[in-house]
Amino acid sequence: MKRCMAMLIVAALLLALAAAAVAEGEPVWLFVNRDSLKIYEGMSKDTRTVKKLKGGEQVRAQGFYGDWYGVYYTDKNGAEQVGYGQSKYLVNAMPEKYCKHQWPDWTVSVQPTCTDKGVKTRQCPVCGKVQTKELKKLGHSFGEWTVTEEPSCDTTGTKTRQCAMCGKVEEREIEMTPHEFGEWEVEQEATCSEPGLRWRECEECGFVEEEETELLEHTYGSWILLTEPTCTSTGERVRRCVVCGYRDVQTLDMLPHEYGAWNVTRQASCTAPGERVHTCVVCGQQQVEVIEALPHDFGEWTVTVQPTCAQSGQRVRTCRMCGLEQSEPIAMLPHDFSWAITVEATDHSAGVRALRCANCGAVDHEESFDPDGTLRKGSKGDAVRALQQQLVDQGYLAAGGVDGSYGGGTERAVMRFQTDQGLAADGVAWPQTQQRLRHNYGPWSALAELGRDVDGVYQRVCADCGRAEQMTIPAGKPIERRKRGEDVRVAQQMLNDLGYSAGTADGVYGPKLDAAYGAFAAESGLAFAEGQLTCENVDALVNEWIASVPDAKWRSQGDGTAPVQLVLTIATGDSNPDTAMLCDWQLTNMGSERCRVDAILLGFGEGHAFTANNLVMALDGTMLQRNGGNSASGSFGVSRLWGQGPMRLCAVATSEKTGEVYLSNVLVL
Repeated sequence: MKRCMAMLIVAALLLALAAAAVAEGEPVWLFVNRDSLKIYEGMSKDTRTVKKLKGGEQVRAQGFYGDWYGVYYTDKNGAEQVGYGQSKYLVNAMPEKYCKHQWPDWTVSVQPTCTDKGVKTRQCPVCGKVQTKELKKLGHSFGEWTVTEEPSCDTTGTKTRQCAMCGKVEEREIEMTPHEFGEWEVEQEATCSEPGLRWRECEECGFVEEEETELLEHTYGSWILLTEPTCTSTGERVRRCVVCGYRDVQTLDMLPHEYGAWNVTRQASCTAPGERVHTCVVCGQQQVEVIEALPHDFGEWTVTVQPTCAQSGQRVRTCRMCGLEQSEPIAMLPHDFSWAITVEATDHSAGVRALRCANCGAVDHEESFDPDGTLRKGSKGDAVRALQQQLVDQGYLAAGGVDGSYGGGTERAVMRFQTDQGLAADGVAWPQTQQRLRHNYGPWSALAELGRDVDGVYQRVCADCGRAEQMTIPAGKPIERRKRGEDVRVAQQMLNDLGYSAGTADGVYGPKLDAAYGAFAAESGLAFAEGQLTCENVDALVNEWIASVPDAKWRSQGDGTAPVQLVLTIATGDSNPDTAMLCDWQLTNMGSERCRVDAILLGFGEGHAFTANNLVMALDGTMLQRNGGNSASGSFGVSRLWGQGPMRLCAVATSEKTGEVYLSNVLVL
């Protein structure tokens, strides 16, 4: 305790002395010469650090005490205080390392010349750092070349040029000009044994150029045969030049041997090659040739070991000439696997089945399988979505859980339902579980009967929970003014065919179509309002057009050889109410001629004949390509109150080439 008190007293005295000392002398500005400098409360590192300065920072100092400077700083309250920094880290000038140089413009200290580099410098006014850079040589600035001595054909010339800056003169040699020779003069004519000689002279300097001329070709006489060639030796012939007597000798190739017919000296077999020979009739030389061995003449394969799906087989065959026996393995037969049920599935449990070979009984794979329609965790699709909706309807699943993906939430909802129903709560939607979930709906009842222009609205109610389900079957849509399409084109074409001018059949509903149909409606006693053709208007128009088609132009589908072969298919919805249904149709032309779809016809009762009293359910007009190149399709609603007995459907189309009218196959629903 006494030591601590003594140290505090000494520190206080030092601080008092330091404060008095700092106050002495004029203040100076110094710079920090290290990355970080601590300012202490006293002139000792053991005292408290009161400030940290960064490298290059400028501070005001007063008083110098050997290793320390008194340094002014501002504390956190904004008051000016005095601390102490080591003098070795405080310098008078800004250290280059920390200076953010403020470079002035460059000053040229040594001007560059044509041959020597120059120098430019600049100095930072903050720290005094000097930068120096070399300036490139200027290079000579030569003028044009001046010829000082003209060249000739026996001496070179000279040309010079001078640098405009330093006066340096550069000199170059000019090549001699070529000789200007006269015509060649023949001094000695060439022969076939000695070359000739000719010369020419330069007209400028008198230089003479000489050269030899080539030897002439020999002038030979006829060939003279010295030795006849044979099949064992060469021949020789000679000819002489009639000018110089030069003798040209030529060797004649030997003649080919004249061999006779081949004689077989050893017959070839399937175990050894044969041999044959033929002889030259001139010199008697023989030539021998090997005859390739014959292939083995194997008989048919004989199976010695039958292959099975458990072991490979073997077969053998024998050469008829040498008796060589050849055998080879026969690959094992593949297993005849098929599913065999070992434990039958029920409506509330999985079964077990295995892939078992019917020949050897081997089992390749065994697995469990669910009964048809089972849904479990991981299942996806519309069936899962329907299950989730049923769980929502009965309060086991939140409405937001209908996403078509059987996850943990759906599994837990199924388990709660199974528990309430006294079933095994395993979270799997077995057929038994789904049967319990389904609504017990009664028959459909009509809230609004389906009409040709009125949508049909139908409802059924679950006897267990009272949930009502509604379905709307749309009626046929009228064709309205300004509409464009193939149905408009067909209506225009039919009115034109009946003699009512609807203008060009361009597929655009305009005033001409209204005027033509108005005239048709007036004569037929039909109700018609301009601006739209109702379904009843379309029915009447098509029925009238059908009745007007001459019998000679009617063609049925026939025996498959007709140029227009219409194939009509109809699909009805599974969930349609008992009193009405929605039909989706598709029509394809498998014939060799293009045709235009005119209408889809609907009738009730027995028989396949369609009359003017048939209802028309669709008017299309699509151009069908030949050989099934495209299809026309659409849909319409049908009320069962419209007729009794089987419902018959048929398509009508007109050949683009002949104008003949063809019927499709007749569908009976």
